[in-house]
Amino acid sequence: MEKSIFDILSALANCIAAIANVTLFIIAFRTLKNDRLRIERMEEEGRKKYAEDMCAWIEKRMPDRIEVFTRNGSKSAMYNVRVALVDRDGKFLSEIYEIELMKPLEELNFFINKSPIAEDSLVFIMFRDSMGNTWQRDETGRLMEASTSKQSILQLSNKALSEGANRNP
Repeated sequence: MEKSIFDILSALANCIAAIANVTLFIIAFRTLKNDRLRIERMEEEGRKKYAEDMCAWIEKRMPDRIEVFTRNGSKSAMYNVRVALVDRDGKFLSEIYEIELMKPLEELNFFINKSPIAEDSLVFIMFRDSMGNTWQRDETGRLMEASTSKQSILQLSNKALSEGANRNP
């Protein structure tokens, strides 16, 4: 049985159509994946929007104490704010100060008694934003979600409870 030129061209056209369909499927899949990544980045940026303006820093190092400032620079309240002094490895050097509510654009300062070990300390802060997300800034100031970070609220609470260090400024 001999195939006609029409059969050969038809088979070739089917092969080309199949290759084109597979190529379009791959392109569509990659586009969908890229769009999903872009949407995830936009959602992450939206979630971080309020948290980015929450910070804490050491204002003054006095002979007997350290003055710490916390600032909520966002237009939303922050809740369950926890602030402590840590060393460069993230080890806690002070009691944990808990602030139940920081109003929008509010600044608070408090003093932590200075000890020789806290001479070169940094500030650690953890808080919950108005959307219910829990964030922290580590000892280097990097903002991250608390659930994916090295520290957690449970660890902070356990440390505070074990040392009897809970205190409101």
